[in-house]
Amino acid sequence: TMGAGNAHLKLKISKGEASFEVVAFGQGRWATEFAQTKNLELAVTLSVNQWNGQTALQLMMVDARVEGVQLFNIRGKNAVLPEGVPVLDFSGEVPDLATSDAIVVKTIPEDITLLKTIFQEQNFSAVYFKNDIDKAYYLTGYGTREQFAKLYKTIYQFPEFDIRYKLKDLAAYLNIQQILLVKMIQVFEELGFVTIKDGVMTVNKEAPKREIGESQIYQKLKQTVKDQEMMALGTVQEMYDFLKG
Repeated sequence: TMGAGNAHLKLKISKGEASFEVVAFGQGRWATEFAQTKNLELAVTLSVNQWNGQTALQLMMVDARVEGVQLFNIRGKNAVLPEGVPVLDFSGEVPDLATSDAIVVKTIPEDITLLKTIFQEQNFSAVYFKNDIDKAYYLTGYGTREQFAKLYKTIYQFPEFDIRYKLKDLAAYLNIQQILLVKMIQVFEELGFVTIKDGVMTVNKEAPKREIGESQIYQKLKQTVKDQEMMALGTVQEMYDFLKG
């Protein structure tokens, strides 16, 4: 991009040993798209550029088009959302996408099937992957055997444990991220190891022994970690194939 506010674009195209600059005035907003597009066709006019006593041929872009679905990586804090493209944000209301041929995937839902359904029911010509993840389980993991054992050993010492007010302290003591700790407690409740009433957790000391893997919550968490890893770390093509598959 170039000019005040990065308003304009300058591209360099080559064929064989010849290379030319292509200038697109007022098209700076397409910098991300053009940089990541594989099949870009340009309509240009030929002009002469004179600067500091130098004369060179320069191409001026008139129009552009792309073939096939275009996939753009705009993950990262500083990435700007494209203008005029519907934004898919699962933390709010999902927009009507029936007439849209482009989409911004802004947030990733904990249940990836919500996002997969949209991609399997509709074809888009352009997809922008922002992929904000509210609860990043792919960073916390789904709980190791040692973490579950340490949690149980700790809460076993208390007749009652008020998780409404002591959850943060418990997370700090165990060195487990709070979002993961909540899931681990839910797993214990599902397996009958603890009961929770009005925010107070009680260990069922006579509960029969069961494997953590028997918990549906635990199995879903493992899948969520795997899905989030794909959406956070995969290439745009890998993400697109995953959602369409």
